[in-house]
Amino acid sequence: MNITVQNITPLFALILFTTNLNSQCPNIDFSQNNFGGWYGECTEYMSQGGTVFASGLPPFVGYNDRHQLFDAPVLDPNACLNIPSTPPHGGVAARLGNPDVGWMIDELEYTIDVSPENNLLLYHFAAILEEPDNCNGGGGGNGHSDVNRPKFRVEVQDFVTGATINGNCGVYEEFADPDSDNLRFCQNSCSYYRSWTTIGIDLRAYENLAPPNNRVVLKFRTEDCGQGGHFGYAYVQAECRKLDIRATFCENENSALLSAPDGFDYLWDNGETTQTIQLDNAVSGQVVSVDLITPQGCVSTISKTLQPVTVNGDYIASNLQVCLGESIDFSDISTAQNLATGTPEDITEWYWDFDNGTTSINQQESITFEDPGTYNVSLTVTAENGCTQTITKSIFVNPIPSIEIVVENKCPNTPLQLGVNIVFQGANIQSYEWDFDDPNSPNNSSNLQEPTHIYNTAGNYSPTLTATTDKGCNVVTSNNLVIFDPPQSNFEFENNCAGSNTLFTDLSTTPVGTVIESWSWNFDDNGQLFLSQNAYYSFSDTGIYEVSLITENNDGCVDTAIIDVLINGINTDFSFDEVCYNQVTNFVNTSDQSSIEWEWQTAGTTISNIENPSYLFPYPGFHEVTFTASTSEGCSDEISKFVYVKNNPSTNFQADIYEGCSELCVNFEDLTNSNNPIDNWTWFFDDKEVDTQNPNYCFTNAGYYDITLITTSEEGCSDTLKRDDFILVYPNVTADFGYLPNEVYSNNPLVDFENYSLGATKYQWNFDFLGSSSEENPQFNFPFDVSNTYEIRLVAANDSNCVDTAYKELKVIGVFQFDIPNTFTPNNDQLNDIFIPAISGADKENYQFSIFDRWGNIIFETQNLNEGWDGKIKEKDIKQDVYVWQVEVDERDADKSHVFNGHVTVLYPNALK
Repeated sequence: MNITVQNITPLFALILFTTNLNSQCPNIDFSQNNFGGWYGECTEYMSQGGTVFASGLPPFVGYNDRHQLFDAPVLDPNACLNIPSTPPHGGVAARLGNPDVGWMIDELEYTIDVSPENNLLLYHFAAILEEPDNCNGGGGGNGHSDVNRPKFRVEVQDFVTGATINGNCGVYEEFADPDSDNLRFCQNSCSYYRSWTTIGIDLRAYENLAPPNNRVVLKFRTEDCGQGGHFGYAYVQAECRKLDIRATFCENENSALLSAPDGFDYLWDNGETTQTIQLDNAVSGQVVSVDLITPQGCVSTISKTLQPVTVNGDYIASNLQVCLGESIDFSDISTAQNLATGTPEDITEWYWDFDNGTTSINQQESITFEDPGTYNVSLTVTAENGCTQTITKSIFVNPIPSIEIVVENKCPNTPLQLGVNIVFQGANIQSYEWDFDDPNSPNNSSNLQEPTHIYNTAGNYSPTLTATTDKGCNVVTSNNLVIFDPPQSNFEFENNCAGSNTLFTDLSTTPVGTVIESWSWNFDDNGQLFLSQNAYYSFSDTGIYEVSLITENNDGCVDTAIIDVLINGINTDFSFDEVCYNQVTNFVNTSDQSSIEWEWQTAGTTISNIENPSYLFPYPGFHEVTFTASTSEGCSDEISKFVYVKNNPSTNFQADIYEGCSELCVNFEDLTNSNNPIDNWTWFFDDKEVDTQNPNYCFTNAGYYDITLITTSEEGCSDTLKRDDFILVYPNVTADFGYLPNEVYSNNPLVDFENYSLGATKYQWNFDFLGSSSEENPQFNFPFDVSNTYEIRLVAANDSNCVDTAYKELKVIGVFQFDIPNTFTPNNDQLNDIFIPAISGADKENYQFSIFDRWGNIIFETQNLNEGWDGKIKEKDIKQDVYVWQVEVDERDADKSHVFNGHVTVLYPNALK
């Protein structure tokens, strides 16, 4: 084995190396050839109504050409065939919008979870924008303002706030502007266009934030002109990468190749402004940096510490020496290491050269070489930083000889010798292995060079020889062989009873072009042979005789036909099914001879004259059946047997209840009558199956139910009873209510109750035993000036007396209120004869009501809330005057005390006292 290891320059390594971390942003580059992960919209201008025609995952039915994917480049005619539909670096691109017009706005957006592995967003676009004013290539029209011109816009937004990230660096816009330096003009379509452009966005500000704060949204948008008559559309693609400087700095190299990411202008710390620079006299640990400048003028700075990488290239082959036609599996086992940190580096590129005009870029490959010889197979591997190494190993492909099999067509059962003709030696044959393509033969193989084999069956064969060379290479060859068809011996005969002559007639055939030349009969009786084509023979006794006929044709091929010949007296017998009552009994003739006439009888009556009849017996029990069979020679026999027909059960059942409200639970009782024990019950309730004898089943839904019971006896006989509409389930009632007002106060305890019950026709209310009502929506006045919690009960029922009860608590909130008149007339006219305060919410245990004359003397007092002053002192009427009153009272439902003072005038209408 020859192995060569070769280093490749860093510049070549850079050409081979590509990095794509779009696995961090699935399908952002449309690599799945669909819009998975994207959100799209197709709308119209707000001035036309702002209708959203389609939104969600493109493509949209009826609007799919506005969000269309291209997986191969197609030159756009509106850009004078200067823009392909896919970017120069390839892949799949989406067309946003289309050449149609009509106030249309189209959008695509993609949400990115930013991490340190995808903190660089690159978006690629090519835009085509129709000139909206006149087609002169220079603009100058006065019909459209800039805001109304067809446009293309890219914006990157903060997912949480919706604000544009990085200020104006997060947005890019082009419109059909004749003064734009970025656009070219196509006179044929009267359109401005911008060729494929890449712009980068630094997302590092989001890379270490927790979700959802680490998310940004990429939005593409195209707009037709604001007056509806000119189109605007674009081709777009995007990708995620790690924002990093690519440094190719290899072991034993004193220069480093540095490359900044796409999508920017560049200013390196040594003053160079190209994307890729070569740094001479580079040393490990040296730090380099570059400013990334966007088209908007925003600047991001990234740096890189130089660390050399060593590459140890190697691969393994499944076999370094093979035979011609065998495949070899090649697998890379290369490694790479960062010499500064000692950490391993990934191998990212593979390039195989198999020295036969075939190459591959896969990590593993399987190759079959078409010609013998020595092949120097080389593998070039590239590490993640671009350093490479090439290793070459020699592969030896050994030749194989060319051979033929020599055969001669023969008859079956004839020894056949197979010969070998070596057409091209190529290599020394060490061994032979034959497969005669005769799997039914116990000798289907041989290791002789020219063996002999006997084929027992006519047909086409493909004997195969595997010859093995001194290098272990196998050559496999086969040839077609025909074993002639022999004659097909056959005969027919007339069956007779024993002692009569039987005619044997030759029916043998032979392949076209051959004739039968001899016949030989053997009747298996006395050893006598007959050599005529046809023969008569008389057998002395009944039984089965093995009669053979041997024929031979003019190819020398022979065949033997052996047929068992039955000489009657017939031994008659039959079998039958064991069935249940009302099932048909099937009879089968099992006699030891074939017959042509049959008679079946039971109870002295013939029931059939066919060989295998069916019969329905009229009642269960034992029935004697007699069967007589006759052969074509007139020989006959009969036999009688008893047939037993089993009894069926008589299915019956009842229920403990037949109707009721849901949920209705019913006990079913089996009442089946049977001569034999029942060992299986199958009930069908509401399409549900139950396998117990006396089940309990609960019906939930209202309606009629059919009930079916199938019973089966130990003998396997069954009976079915179905009763339609056997169970009736009434619909249920749901009781519920509310009341207004929602808060009830003791000074106004009148409540309106609202009935929310379902399925009810009758109602009974109970207001905590203070009263009741049967109205649907009653009113009830709770005790005035009493704070309490009351239990309200509603019983709702339907016409089937299905009921439901709802309970709710109603709280009357105590309210303190004080009122007192300023005049009263104690003249016994039953009007205003008593002076008493009107108080609600008072504590009757802490109450004092006093009346004073003008000199401060108490002329009346009480601690009873319900007692008032009747205008008397010591049973005498007081004179008409003004008196002072005082009320001391505590609130019943609050920790408050009150003292009220005032005046009252005592009047006696139409009198002077």
